[in-house]
Amino acid sequence: MDFGFLGLVAFFNFAVIIAKLNRARYADAGVDVLSLFFLNAMFAGSFGGAVVATVASAVMSLYLFFTPLTFLDFSKTSLDDNEEDILSQYGIK
Repeated sequence: MDFGFLGLVAFFNFAVIIAKLNRARYADAGVDVLSLFFLNAMFAGSFGGAVVATVASAVMSLYLFFTPLTFLDFSKTSLDDNEEDILSQYGIK
């Protein structure tokens, strides 16, 4: 039963990460993968630790799925006026 539960949680975690990659949410997917590895390394050595780490990572993945990270916003494709002025002062662009 325990192994089945851990398998389901791990599958769910990877399914969420794959869904994020398909939606080009690379920052979220990267944080999910890093948290999974970090938590599993931190709780290494016991089955209970692996369960806690995998469940915590899955909950984190689910949370980030509904509230995406905003510190890496690559959707901005053009410079605003202030940025263009600064670049033109230095002869760039």
